[in-house]
Amino acid sequence: MTMKMKACVWMGILGMTLLLTACFGKTPPSRFYALSAMDGEDVPIGKAATEIRVGVGPVGLPDYLDRPQIVIRQGANRLIVDEFHRWGGTLEEELLRILTENLGRLLGSDRVRIYSEELDTPDCRVRLNLQRFEGVDHRAALLKASWAIVEPRTNRPLKTREGLFRAPAADEYDSLVNAMSAALAVLSREIAADIESLYSGKR
Repeated sequence: MTMKMKACVWMGILGMTLLLTACFGKTPPSRFYALSAMDGEDVPIGKAATEIRVGVGPVGLPDYLDRPQIVIRQGANRLIVDEFHRWGGTLEEELLRILTENLGRLLGSDRVRIYSEELDTPDCRVRLNLQRFEGVDHRAALLKASWAIVEPRTNRPLKTREGLFRAPAADEYDSLVNAMSAALAVLSREIAADIESLYSGKR
């Protein structure tokens, strides 16, 4: 085989490789998601805590959730972490943002803020620890959490609770994130009710 023929063969192989890469090797685009606050139809649960300054945070997450990707649990032990379906920000930031907005709406208050130890001295603070916050077999969102209402000056817990919240989802990520937002809304109602009950006799 002459040098010219060899060059033609290699050019043909290279061209075919580039063509196949263009057709089959295209990387799908990443999609980014954000949690949503409860809608405007949710009315305040009471009037006792409308003037209470509430600080929200911190939020504790297990390592397997503290990542950019949305996590789905399949069966008892398998985790699906899809590189192309991600949170728009950090999950901790998303949780703090939505929980703060939900609590402000439920308490009928504009005095609910993300807690900052350096800047804030609220009347009470919400500490949240998530054990689970994920999709379950592409059929539901599951949120398992414990929380405490804390007196910030002494760091003394005024009330502690835990709960498990579930919302149905379809087999797609948009539906899953909506379901995760719905589960977080139910948790928000529980926390708001705790704050309301703590201050109902003080106003």
